[in-house]
Amino acid sequence: MQNNKSILNHILPLTLLVIALISIWGYTIGHGNSIQLMPYLQYEHDETLFAKDFFIQNAIQNLPNERSFFIGILQPFAANPEWPVFILFVLTTYLLLYALLQIANSFLMDYRLSYLVLCILLFPLLYHTLGLNEIYFGELNSNYVADAFSAWAIVFVLRKKIWLSYGMLILATLMHPLAGFHAFLLITGALVLLAIFTRNNKIIFSNYLWPVLTYCCTAGVYIVYLQIRLHDAEWDDASFFQAFFVFRNAHHYIPTAFSTLDWKILTPLYLLPLFVFYKRNKLLFTITALIIIGCVVYSFIVVNYHSPAVATGQWFKTTIWLELFGVISIVLLLQMLLQISNKTHFTTAGLIVFISGIAAWTFLKFPGIQKIKTDITYELPFYRKMTPELDIAIKAGAVTDKNALFITPCGIDELKYYGKRSSVVDYKALTHSKSFIKEWTIRFNDVYQINPLTSETISFAVLGEADGAYKTMQPEQVEMLKAKYGLTHIIMFAEHKLPYQVIAQNNLYTVYAL
Repeated sequence: MQNNKSILNHILPLTLLVIALISIWGYTIGHGNSIQLMPYLQYEHDETLFAKDFFIQNAIQNLPNERSFFIGILQPFAANPEWPVFILFVLTTYLLLYALLQIANSFLMDYRLSYLVLCILLFPLLYHTLGLNEIYFGELNSNYVADAFSAWAIVFVLRKKIWLSYGMLILATLMHPLAGFHAFLLITGALVLLAIFTRNNKIIFSNYLWPVLTYCCTAGVYIVYLQIRLHDAEWDDASFFQAFFVFRNAHHYIPTAFSTLDWKILTPLYLLPLFVFYKRNKLLFTITALIIIGCVVYSFIVVNYHSPAVATGQWFKTTIWLELFGVISIVLLLQMLLQISNKTHFTTAGLIVFISGIAAWTFLKFPGIQKIKTDITYELPFYRKMTPELDIAIKAGAVTDKNALFITPCGIDELKYYGKRSSVVDYKALTHSKSFIKEWTIRFNDVYQINPLTSETISFAVLGEADGAYKTMQPEQVEMLKAKYGLTHIIMFAEHKLPYQVIAQNNLYTVYAL
């Protein structure tokens, strides 16, 4: 058995894991999930930027918002964020991986097998989730940091360090309110239910009451404020549900939109911990049961009653922990079989084979071999794989002034961070308030000729349909956008010509000045 818990013994293997993760899955800054963070940080450094940007101007008028605390951490580095953000990303990854390692080793009691859990979870199973809720992100965002704190909350509650656990929950909620609140509900619910079932009600008041009240008076107040701000405008629930939860975010919120293959793979994996942990650890068994029951109730209400109040909870985010517990259960059963057969040397041999496979994959997929790997983004501080989208965003920023207002193809989200320019509407950048979403639906329809309130195309399929309509845009629509929003520039697909001045271009895109 190998049961040394010193972090110094894990620096090398964790470093190799971090390198493998970045090499295989890439690294992004400023767009994708972080389009709602990094341009906001740029504005904090230079308030002359984004004067006409729909997202940024809305976000700064509603403070504090769901990203305020996370932005506060990054604000000292706003002038030159590339290296600080990357370093913070790496540190967060170490923090998360070490927490997951400790959770796994609480049951496996052998770090070789605990590393096997991480390898299974972070490589073959990554991007196989219900609702696209990943435990690892190839970028720094508030959800990722919150999940790292939440993982440590689980570690501490397993070790019966209640105050430390709730301290992590408070930090997680301030980073990402929903992710932190989910972990709070799971841990608190499990602790209270176990106390009730074991007829030890006194422990609720002696051990749990003050940590729970501390959470409610800090992070809880923040959550209540954000929930009130969500309903800042009159808009009927049916329209709100269709525009935000179905049209834009079905891949996160609507269970019937989740991948059928992932349902088949993950359902047995999610159910396995119920059987494995029933006698081994009542706390994780109860957390698992709460997640599964919550998913069933959530699915029934959202699919049948289209409730925005329930959908807002996005309960399937909690399944990242089910996936972890499921993989631990599989490896735990493997460990039992090895012990029964008295062939423990297979453990090391199997682990070496698995890690060798990961190493080979890393070598083959590294960015030097572009023919093998073309779809992974590398935007490291010391190396950037240039794409046509990055290229045109940088060029657009270089040939326009700060007051320029753009429309772009729906799939391009690089302009705001890399070009430092405003846009009429973005597919990815949203603030969670009814007033914003209501205006967003109007702008999206104006630019991409798709009405979120009536469209049968939803989620990521919208990108292709929107870009198909965008590349047929006629001057009459351009003039309407110019008159209505003050549009000054367009990034258009190169094959579609418009009768305006060309100021920048590459092989895929053209920038027009109106």
